[in-house]
Amino acid sequence: MPLPVTVEERAAVASRFAVARWLLGDPDPPGRRSLGGILDLVRAGETDEQLAMLAAALADDLRDLDGRGGFAGREYARLFRTDGAPGRCAPLAAWYREGVAVGECTSEIAVLLADEGLDDLAFPADHAATLLGLMEHLLHPGSSPGLEGVLRARNVAHMLGWLPEWAADVACEARHPFFVHAAAFALRAAALLAE
Repeated sequence: MPLPVTVEERAAVASRFAVARWLLGDPDPPGRRSLGGILDLVRAGETDEQLAMLAAALADDLRDLDGRGGFAGREYARLFRTDGAPGRCAPLAAWYREGVAVGECTSEIAVLLADEGLDDLAFPADHAATLLGLMEHLLHPGSSPGLEGVLRARNVAHMLGWLPEWAADVACEARHPFFVHAAAFALRAAALLAE
């Protein structure tokens, strides 16, 4: 994919990062938005075929999760927990690059986030959702100027080189397809700039 340099292209790619970041959040209420919230994150969502297909694929998954009372939160914690003992597929750079919950790359990424004024985080600095949020921030029209923001976001995308291994782990470990779809979408979103 060519680098997104126009305001429209940057906004379209940033919206995918927003959706991927949302999908990696805890799917249980009150933190979870409705299915409509996925498309609400993307202003042009109705005309975006990839996002419409994602919403359709996740609709049944989300209804099933809603009907399981608490299963989504337990499964999310089993797979993705980052506090205490990490989950089986903790989406942390340090976990996949260094084999620890908090490592050198955590500190390096925290400095990068602080430089961007993004140090009040819901997730650890090296969490995939945090890195996707940083890429979204850098691409958002009005944050970093044009090509500079795109190139900086591309550098962050390379920090997600561990994401394919993580997505494969999720596909093997997840007990519900929602989490497999979420990991696959996050992987595709990150790949938009990693080429």
